[in-house]
Amino acid sequence: MKKKIVVVALIVGLSFGLGCTTTPTASVAGNGATTAAAEVVKYDRDGFVTRLDKRGHLWVFYEGSKALAAYDSKGTPAKHTVRPLAGPGRTTLKEAEDGTINAYLMARPGFATRLDKRGHLWVFKAGGKALADYDSKGAPAKHTARPLAGPNRTTLKEAEDGTIDAYLKAREYPM
Repeated sequence: MKKKIVVVALIVGLSFGLGCTTTPTASVAGNGATTAAAEVVKYDRDGFVTRLDKRGHLWVFYEGSKALAAYDSKGTPAKHTVRPLAGPGRTTLKEAEDGTINAYLMARPGFATRLDKRGHLWVFKAGGKALADYDSKGAPAKHTARPLAGPNRTTLKEAEDGTIDAYLKAREYPM
């Protein structure tokens, strides 16, 4: 009986050992963290840029944001928010700007999202003029809202007709 247990333990141990492989590392901007370059890219979503720190936590930023530039030049900010195990592959998410994590988690391929101070999710076509206007000028006066229609019963808002419908039909990013 003891021999069977030892043999099973060896097989299990070897299967874990053989499943581990190493990948070449590349320096990632910000904090001098190193990780596989392909791993960082898989976490990026439309409108968002991600960075993995030395501890394997995933930092989420809006593309071109001041917080991203500050992180890349100065490193980890003193004030930030942490959401343990909420990211892809159960990674811990961190943000320097309030609402970035929620908007990142609610993102869909082909769309950019922004979470306003009231908790409403603005939905835009990725790279569209409406998104650029929102980022530079703020929320437009003319828009459509759908209360409680979004993920986690959030209110969805759009500047262009049809964006909410297309967003709701889009598949989620794989977690």
